[in-house]
Amino acid sequence: MGREIDKSHKTALKENDKMKKFNCKATAVTFGLLWGGLIFLVHISNLTWPGYGQAALDVIASIYPGYHPTASFAQVLIGTLYGLLDGAVGGVLFAWLYNLWAEKFAGCIHCSHGAE
Repeated sequence: MGREIDKSHKTALKENDKMKKFNCKATAVTFGLLWGGLIFLVHISNLTWPGYGQAALDVIASIYPGYHPTASFAQVLIGTLYGLLDGAVGGVLFAWLYNLWAEKFAGCIHCSHGAE
């Protein structure tokens, strides 16, 4: 009986030690919504309070062709769509790179949690 408990305890420990991975789709949606939402909020705020976030919007406009931080709701939508797409691509790349490197370092003895 004691050995059975010991084996099940070791199995549970091994299952808990499995590498945690990012879900690429969930990370893409999260990053896309965050970046697109941020651009939307800053641009809407800029329409409400002229000058607010103008420097940030100018930088964003220098990256996204066809987007101009002018007082136009159409430009708010264009910037938001660019942000959603760009954030989603960035999220996929982030999750993929994290999963790739986390797997490579999963067995690293120097990276273990806690001193034993």
